Amino acid sequence: MMKKFLKKVNEQHWYIIGGVAVIGFFFWLYGCSSLTESLLTPGKSVARDELQIELNYLVEKAKLKFSDLDRQDETKKFILEQLQIIGTQGSFNPAGLLNAVITVGAITFGLDRNRKYKLSNKTKKITYAPVLPQSP
Repeated sequence: MMKKFLKKVNEQHWYIIGGVAVIGFFFWLYGCSSLTESLLTPGKSVARDELQIELNYLVEKAKLKFSDLDRQDETKKFILEQLQIIGTQGSFNPAGLLNAVITVGAITFGLDRNRKYKLSNKTKKITYAPVLPQSP
């Protein structure tokens, strides 16, 4: 009986090899996720979910850069408006200008500090120090 089985296997060995190859291909097709190169770390392969996380990170980083540019443009616009007022009225109010500069400086410092605080808290990993037992 075993000789008959081995004879059949020997006669049909190409079908058996093809069947095993097809089954292996389907396991690979189902089990392996597609990979692509990382946007942040060249040479590292990432799956779709990791790529989406990296993309969201880059978009948020770009939004922060745009908000920084907007803040700078608003500051320039404010200074130019103040210079235009001084130029058209011909009067110079140093106390008012000083007050305006201090106000703009305080607002931009607060916004910049707030932005950096939010950014550092997003990227900061929390690590806890081990609690050592106290001796009595």
